[in-house]
Amino acid sequence: MIPSQLRFRSAIIAFAVLLVGIVILVLIPAPYVVETVNGSAHIRLTIDRTRVLTQSGCVNVRWNVQGIREIFLNDEGTVGEGERSICGVPPAVTFHIGLQTGESLDYAAPILIFDRSGWFWVGALLTGLVGLYAASAHVEWGRVRQTLRSAAAYGLRYPAAAVALITLSGAALRWTSLTTESLWLDETMLFHIAYRNTLADVTLANAGSNSAPPLFAWMLALVLQHDTSEVMTRSISLAAGILTIPLSYLLARQYMGRTSALLVALLFASAPSQIRYAQEVREYALSVLVMVGLLYSFNRFFRRPSPLNGLLYLVVSATAIFTQYGLALVIAALNGVVLVDLLRRPVRWRWLAGWVGVQAGTTAAAFAVYMLALRTQWVSGGFAGVGYLAAAYGDGTLHSLMQLATQSTWELIQFAFPGGVFALLAILGLAAVVRGPRWINGLTLWGVIVVSLFAAFLRYYPYHGGRQNIFLAVPLILLAGIGFSRLRAALRSRPSAAWISGVTVLILAITGVIGAVTQQNTLSPRQTRQAMDYLQANFQDGDRIYVHQYAHITYDYYRLQGMMAGLPEPIIGESPHGNAYLTDLPALIREEGRLWMLIAECSEICLREHTRHVSGGRTVIWAFDTDETGILLLP
Repeated sequence: MIPSQLRFRSAIIAFAVLLVGIVILVLIPAPYVVETVNGSAHIRLTIDRTRVLTQSGCVNVRWNVQGIREIFLNDEGTVGEGERSICGVPPAVTFHIGLQTGESLDYAAPILIFDRSGWFWVGALLTGLVGLYAASAHVEWGRVRQTLRSAAAYGLRYPAAAVALITLSGAALRWTSLTTESLWLDETMLFHIAYRNTLADVTLANAGSNSAPPLFAWMLALVLQHDTSEVMTRSISLAAGILTIPLSYLLARQYMGRTSALLVALLFASAPSQIRYAQEVREYALSVLVMVGLLYSFNRFFRRPSPLNGLLYLVVSATAIFTQYGLALVIAALNGVVLVDLLRRPVRWRWLAGWVGVQAGTTAAAFAVYMLALRTQWVSGGFAGVGYLAAAYGDGTLHSLMQLATQSTWELIQFAFPGGVFALLAILGLAAVVRGPRWINGLTLWGVIVVSLFAAFLRYYPYHGGRQNIFLAVPLILLAGIGFSRLRAALRSRPSAAWISGVTVLILAITGVIGAVTQQNTLSPRQTRQAMDYLQANFQDGDRIYVHQYAHITYDYYRLQGMMAGLPEPIIGESPHGNAYLTDLPALIREEGRLWMLIAECSEICLREHTRHVSGGRTVIWAFDTDETGILLLP
């Protein structure tokens, strides 16, 4: 046998062994079972699996212990018999059992979490390297390089085909996990706002119960006339997220060449934040689409003034005002670009007249939004001083300004697209547009970010790496595309230019896809639908169901979808954010019969508060627990 054949066969065998080993590790759950007798104590503990793909995975724990003094599951006291689904698993599930003799027994089941296991990734990497080694025996690398070059040349010669392929890939990433996550409070709140008889009712409900302009609620109301399923309620965001990909290429062509513009489309297709909010019933994905249209239509009108381009910009500007309040900052920044242009060269009076007309129309739209929504929603100071957005605002000090400019900007960059390579390209792009000959063109990008930063410092709008600022991902991704273009230009004379550019694109693509796939396989703690599935499967005749006001909003949506059919109406408790919260529990506890308590849409502290209030009166079983969603059973 010749050496190349021996190498190939040996490598194939090694590859197969490694691959089978990984598959076995992933697919076999490796349950944990303890069944023993210790004096008068009878102990049976079972965990259905001790291997999970990600830390957000779930394990089902059951226990039945008799003749003991006490039992703790993960340091939390519980009763002698019960079951619990633990999601967001710890490194180990532990039992501490106190015997009647005063002695104690401890059991620990280590949980192998693959995406946190260094040995797993070493094995996966080794498998891949062995596979490549085996393939190298029969691969003509010269032909591979030629094929890749031909494919790249074809994509540049026919960019529409490349954009279509990128768009289809982005659509697949968004569609495949569209309904994996349960709807949560903000989404079901919007559903209830939009699920009304007339648009006038929708407008009133949006002004009173939402923090956004009315356009998305109007669009959702039209969709809900046909279907109320999870797919349809999320369809607007899904369509906006997919449509953003090809339009981002058109926008990028106003700033850079074909190759870099294709990279911009690829970044939008694979960015985890873009995928996530294309699957959520909120206006965020739509705001990104409108932001792309806003910059595109502005550039057209700014460079080639015409009545048609002016009308296009007016329509998009008015749409932006009706979509998200943060987009008003973008319009303000673009007005700043116009002012700078007026100061640096002779006034184009005809164009200026058109611009004034566009601003008059935009102002009318802003007044309409104020009357329809903002005057009711506006609260002096907003969330600037309290709540989860407190850190996204300045406090008037130089220190807070520096913190916004550094820490919040870095969070925003990582929110737009994760990884150091993207950040370096964005910084390189910023340096190019600030000092380049077309600096006025670049001002439309970095000027928007600066205006948003100072709006946060003055406590008008938050600035951080979060959904409220998702529209700022557009200029950041465009800056990264410009940075990539500048990198290619700097390396053009070097033989390694093509490889460096290719590796850069590959790193960005892998980073985005891994982030997206990890996100899709990592369930959030908000799992109301999953908790309701569990409750429905274990409900018995005569049981009662308790749901507090916030959780009832989502509970009511899923009942409309056919869940909990045949089960009695729930007892609706006070909101976790009200003074009367949990004051109704003592009377419920005193009543006979099993009581299921669905606790959702509140923090882990809220779950523990329920436990503290009920544990003194009756036995409590944690039946379902994901830190922010739980089911307590009072047998």
